[in-house]
Amino acid sequence: MKDTKNHMWLDTSGLDGLLEDLEKAGADVKEIAERALKKTADRIQEDVEEAMEKKHLPKKGKYSTGRTKRTALHNQRVEWEGDVARIPVGFDGTKPGASLYLIGGVHNPDGSSRMSPNAKLNRIFRKGRYMNERKKEMAQFFKDELERRAGRA
Repeated sequence: MKDTKNHMWLDTSGLDGLLEDLEKAGADVKEIAERALKKTADRIQEDVEEAMEKKHLPKKGKYSTGRTKRTALHNQRVEWEGDVARIPVGFDGTKPGASLYLIGGVHNPDGSSRMSPNAKLNRIFRKGRYMNERKKEMAQFFKDELERRAGRA
């Protein structure tokens, strides 16, 4: 599996007995996990798109060409490795753009700031609270959907 630094993930390995019962009753746990991940990734990407509006960029986007915005990920696929499902979020690091600079800022060798980070992107990718909230929402969606389907079974 590729670099998992900017991935949301869901590990279903601790739910073996419950998952087997649900699958016997006709619930597709893999589909539920993928829906939870995709819903969370979509929410993150909406926030990334908002952060990339010119009013949030350095110099109010005066020097923006839109190239970095075009590296934002959309409609990503969930990848499975055993019982762990992952979906990439954020930016495609294989394409040229300034996403890392916008997330972390640019610093001079003496440590002073040459460009401040985009506050919204910094909050999403460098501060733990935002991603922890998304992980909790994802886990709650997964749990609620499992319980709903278990109730039907």
